[in-house]
Amino acid sequence: MCSLPLLPLSLLLALGLALSARADDDNLAGAPSGPWRRLFLDDAHVARQSGLQRVFHPARKHPGNPIVRKTEPWEGFGPYVHGTVFRDGERLRMWYFIYSGRYMTAYAESSDGLTWVKPKLGLCEFKGSKDNNLILADEKVTA
Repeated sequence: MCSLPLLPLSLLLALGLALSARADDDNLAGAPSGPWRRLFLDDAHVARQSGLQRVFHPARKHPGNPIVRKTEPWEGFGPYVHGTVFRDGERLRMWYFIYSGRYMTAYAESSDGLTWVKPKLGLCEFKGSKDNNLILADEKVTA
Protein backbone atom coordinates (compact mmCIF):
# COMPACT_ATOMS: atom_id res chain seq x y z
CA MET A 1 0.00 0.00 0.00
CA CYS A 2 1.23 3.42 -0.94
CA SER A 3 0.63 6.48 1.10
CA LEU A 4 1.06 9.98 -0.29
CA PRO A 5 1.58 12.98 1.96
CA LEU A 6 -1.49 15.25 2.02
CA LEU A 7 0.28 18.46 0.95
CA PRO A 8 1.52 17.19 -2.44
CA LEU A 9 -1.85 15.52 -3.07
CA SER A 10 -3.68 18.77 -2.26
CA LEU A 11 -1.39 20.73 -4.58
CA LEU A 12 -1.97 18.21 -7.36
CA LEU A 13 -5.77 18.50 -6.95
CA ALA A 14 -5.58 22.32 -6.90
CA LEU A 15 -3.50 22.29 -10.09
CA GLY A 16 -6.04 20.01 -11.78
CA LEU A 17 -8.91 22.31 -10.81
CA ALA A 18 -7.04 25.39 -12.03
CA LEU A 19 -6.28 23.77 -15.39
CA SER A 20 -9.88 22.66 -15.89
CA ALA A 21 -11.14 26.19 -15.15
CA ARG A 22 -8.60 27.56 -17.63
CA ALA A 23 -9.94 25.20 -20.30
CA ASP A 24 -13.41 26.72 -19.83
CA ASP A 25 -11.93 30.21 -20.22
CA ASP A 26 -10.33 29.13 -23.50
CA ASN A 27 -13.81 28.33 -24.85
CA LEU A 28 -14.59 32.04 -24.59
CA ALA A 29 -11.39 33.24 -26.26
CA GLY A 30 -12.17 36.25 -28.40
CA ALA A 31 -15.61 36.80 -26.87
CA PRO A 32 -16.04 40.27 -25.38
CA SER A 33 -16.65 40.50 -21.67
CA GLY A 34 -18.85 42.99 -19.88
CA PRO A 35 -22.42 43.60 -18.75
CA TRP A 36 -23.83 44.51 -22.19
CA ARG A 37 -26.11 42.42 -24.37
CA ARG A 38 -24.57 40.24 -27.03
CA LEU A 39 -25.87 38.86 -30.29
CA PHE A 40 -24.96 35.20 -30.73
CA LEU A 41 -25.71 33.90 -34.21
CA ASP A 42 -24.42 30.47 -33.26
CA ASP A 43 -22.98 28.69 -30.23
CA ALA A 44 -19.29 29.23 -31.12
CA HIS A 45 -18.62 31.47 -28.08
CA VAL A 46 -21.10 29.90 -25.66
CA ALA A 47 -19.20 27.72 -23.19
CA ARG A 48 -22.25 26.48 -21.28
CA GLN A 49 -25.96 26.76 -21.98
CA SER A 50 -27.30 26.21 -18.48
CA GLY A 51 -29.32 29.22 -17.35
CA LEU A 52 -29.50 30.64 -20.88
CA GLN A 53 -32.60 31.20 -22.94
CA ARG A 54 -32.47 31.89 -26.68
CA VAL A 55 -34.75 34.84 -27.47
CA PHE A 56 -35.52 36.17 -30.96
CA HIS A 57 -36.77 39.72 -31.29
CA PRO A 58 -38.47 41.04 -34.43
CA ALA A 59 -36.41 43.45 -36.52
CA ARG A 60 -37.44 47.09 -36.47
CA LYS A 61 -36.99 49.18 -39.59
CA HIS A 62 -35.40 52.59 -39.01
CA PRO A 63 -38.03 55.33 -39.55
CA GLY A 64 -35.69 57.17 -41.94
CA ASN A 65 -35.52 54.26 -44.39
CA PRO A 66 -34.37 54.15 -47.03
CA ILE A 67 -31.22 55.65 -45.52
CA VAL A 68 -29.54 56.25 -48.89
CA ARG A 69 -31.88 57.90 -51.38
CA LYS A 70 -31.60 58.96 -55.01
CA THR A 71 -30.52 62.60 -54.95
CA GLU A 72 -28.53 62.93 -58.18
CA PRO A 73 -29.53 62.54 -61.86
CA TRP A 74 -26.85 59.89 -62.56
CA GLU A 75 -28.38 57.60 -59.92
CA GLY A 76 -31.22 56.73 -62.30
CA PHE A 77 -33.11 53.77 -60.84
CA GLY A 78 -31.09 53.56 -57.66
CA PRO A 79 -29.30 53.50 -55.45
CA TYR A 80 -29.18 49.76 -54.99
CA VAL A 81 -27.45 49.47 -51.65
CA HIS A 82 -26.36 45.89 -51.82
CA GLY A 83 -22.85 47.21 -52.02
CA THR A 84 -20.19 47.26 -49.35
CA VAL A 85 -19.71 49.32 -46.18
CA PHE A 86 -16.39 49.50 -44.32
CA ARG A 87 -15.46 51.35 -41.14
CA ASP A 88 -12.37 53.50 -41.67
CA GLY A 89 -11.55 55.02 -38.28
CA GLU A 90 -14.56 57.14 -37.30
CA ARG A 91 -15.92 57.17 -40.85
CA LEU A 92 -18.09 54.65 -42.71
CA ARG A 93 -17.30 54.27 -46.39
CA MET A 94 -19.86 52.76 -48.78
CA TRP A 95 -19.67 51.62 -52.38
CA TYR A 96 -23.07 50.99 -53.92
CA PHE A 97 -24.64 50.21 -57.29
CA ILE A 98 -26.82 52.46 -59.39
CA TYR A 99 -28.46 52.00 -62.78
CA SER A 100 -28.83 54.79 -65.27
CA GLY A 101 -28.67 53.11 -68.65
CA ARG A 102 -25.79 50.95 -67.36
CA TYR A 103 -24.86 49.64 -63.94
CA MET A 104 -22.34 51.89 -62.21
CA THR A 105 -20.66 52.02 -58.82
CA ALA A 106 -20.86 55.12 -56.63
CA TYR A 107 -19.31 56.14 -53.32
CA ALA A 108 -20.74 57.70 -50.14
CA GLU A 109 -19.49 58.23 -46.60
CA SER A 110 -21.03 58.74 -43.19
CA SER A 111 -20.04 59.33 -39.59
CA ASP A 112 -23.14 57.71 -38.09
CA GLY A 113 -24.50 55.27 -40.70
CA LEU A 114 -27.74 57.26 -40.99
CA THR A 115 -26.68 60.42 -42.83
CA TRP A 116 -24.67 59.75 -45.99
CA VAL A 117 -22.66 62.30 -47.98
CA LYS A 118 -21.95 61.70 -51.66
CA PRO A 119 -18.70 63.60 -52.34
CA LYS A 120 -17.91 64.80 -55.85
CA LEU A 121 -14.88 62.68 -56.77
CA GLY A 122 -14.17 63.78 -60.35
CA LEU A 123 -13.27 60.24 -61.46
CA CYS A 124 -15.91 59.20 -64.02
CA GLU A 125 -17.70 61.20 -66.66
CA PHE A 126 -21.49 61.20 -66.81
CA LYS A 127 -23.13 63.23 -69.60
CA GLY A 128 -20.00 65.35 -70.07
CA SER A 129 -19.33 66.06 -66.39
CA LYS A 130 -17.08 64.48 -63.76
CA ASP A 131 -18.84 66.40 -60.98
CA ASN A 132 -20.24 63.23 -59.36
CA ASN A 133 -19.53 60.44 -56.89
CA LEU A 134 -19.06 57.69 -59.49
CA ILE A 135 -16.03 55.44 -59.19
CA LEU A 136 -16.83 52.89 -61.94
CA ALA A 137 -18.90 53.75 -64.99
CA ASP A 138 -19.12 52.56 -68.58
CA GLU A 139 -18.29 55.32 -71.07
CA LYS A 140 -21.42 54.47 -73.07
CA VAL A 141 -23.95 55.68 -70.51
CA THR A 142 -26.82 57.24 -72.45
CA ALA A 143 -29.43 57.94 -69.78
